[in-house]
Amino acid sequence: MNDELDLGTQVWTNGRLTSLEMEFESLTTVPESIGNVIGLISLNINQNDVTALPESIGSLVNLTTLEVGYNSLTTLPDALWDLSTLVTLHVNNNQLTDIPQTVNGLTSVGDMDLSGNQLSSLPASLGDLSEITTLDASGNVITGVPDELWTLTSLTSLDLSGNDLSALSEDVCNIYPDPLATLDVGTNCILENTPSCMSGYDWSTQAAGNCE
Repeated sequence: MNDELDLGTQVWTNGRLTSLEMEFESLTTVPESIGNVIGLISLNINQNDVTALPESIGSLVNLTTLEVGYNSLTTLPDALWDLSTLVTLHVNNNQLTDIPQTVNGLTSVGDMDLSGNQLSSLPASLGDLSEITTLDASGNVITGVPDELWTLTSLTSLDLSGNDLSALSEDVCNIYPDPLATLDVGTNCILENTPSCMSGYDWSTQAAGNCE
């Protein structure tokens, strides 16, 4: 294995590196050679100061878990969205401003954490992610939610709290409260015209003092 990758907590299976955990390693970069570790199933580089991921990450065709939270990422490589085996994607607490429409290439993803970034919108193509059960987009600056989100019949948990939403479509009732059992839209600016299916929701958590 490349010496650049000779760090962190490693799990080897039948002579292949399958899991690499590099939390709190003071990393600022991830080497291109990571793409050579084609047996990798789980990669965790949470809690570093990484500013970019290499395009070679798209070569990790067996990857099911990618955790890159609490770094300094402003963008994600185009090749990431081709990882059709990815089940868990955590990119929380970075400086991301955009998730591209090509996110729908993650056809197996079930758990996506986009929280704590600088996203102002979500792509409509999220509606193509037929396997997704958990989506966390809290703590961003999102002003609107694409209607396609309310077609996700596998979604059971959605967190949109701490954004800049001023309205929710009545289409939320297509999936709430079943199958969408957990929906958090607290600390937004949704002060009127609330969806009929959310009559029992506690709207007192809206950030009325910060709303125009």
